[in-house]
Amino acid sequence: MNRRAFIVSGFIALPLLAAGCQTTQGGASEPAFADLAGVYSGTQVRGDGSSRPMRITVAADGSYTWVSNGETITDGRLSRSGGGLRYTNTAGSRGTVTASQNQLIFQNTFTGNNYTVTVNR
Repeated sequence: MNRRAFIVSGFIALPLLAAGCQTTQGGASEPAFADLAGVYSGTQVRGDGSSRPMRITVAADGSYTWVSNGETITDGRLSRSGGGLRYTNTAGSRGTVTASQNQLIFQNTFTGNNYTVTVNR
C-alpha cells in the first residue's frame, strides 16, 4: 500500500472507530428482556393430550433454551410485537407468549397450533 492510500484509509477509518467507541449519557440501557430473564419449569401439553416436563432458560437478550428430561429440545428468541410477545425457535415453531408475573405461556399459534407450554419461575 502506498503512503497516500495509507493516509486516506486512516482518515476514513478513524472517524468510524471513534463513532463506535462513543457512549451514551447515563450508562447502558437495560436489556430488552431483563424482566423475563431466569429459569422456568413446567409442562408442554401437545394437541393429542400427551405431555412432558419442560425447563426454559430465558436470557436478558431474549434468547432461550427449552430442555426436557435433560435433552435440549430447541433454542429460540423472544421478540416484542404490537405490545405482545412472540417467539421463534430453531425447530421451526413460531407463536405467541403470554407473560404474567412469574409465568410464561408459549403457544405455537403460527405453526400448527398443536401445543402449549406453561412454565413458572
